[in-house]
Amino acid sequence: MDDYSIELPFWKGSKKIRKPFFEWKQGKPLPWYQAYNKSKHDRVHNFETANFSNLIDAYAGLCALLSSQFRTEDFNPGSKSLGVNTDCYFGGGFGIGNFLIVDFPDDWRDDELYDFDWSNLKNDNIRFNKINYDTI
Repeated sequence: MDDYSIELPFWKGSKKIRKPFFEWKQGKPLPWYQAYNKSKHDRVHNFETANFSNLIDAYAGLCALLSSQFRTEDFNPGSKSLGVNTDCYFGGGFGIGNFLIVDFPDDWRDDELYDFDWSNLKNDNIRFNKINYDTI
């Protein structure tokens, strides 16, 4: 997760590119997640940690997490339509929801990747595994 890079396409100024899990590379906790827990458990003394920068990093973290598992498949219940356009103002690959640009890591080994092919899974009767987290 620490290799994911998320771009805010309409952002002006600094911090347009977010790396929400970068601190894990150095074995450190995630500042935005620490801020979330501090403000959740002691709002009176830590409310200032609930700021816009941490919110954006958490949002980018969610985008990276979902993208790591599902790439760009958003499981939209609507019908699919074909649209072709060769021009992209931003030049990037938008992630799930088409709000943020995801820079997918390209240095992962095959055994580190999910084997997820919705075109095959959608035909299965049991599409998702039920995990008993109490046994893990």
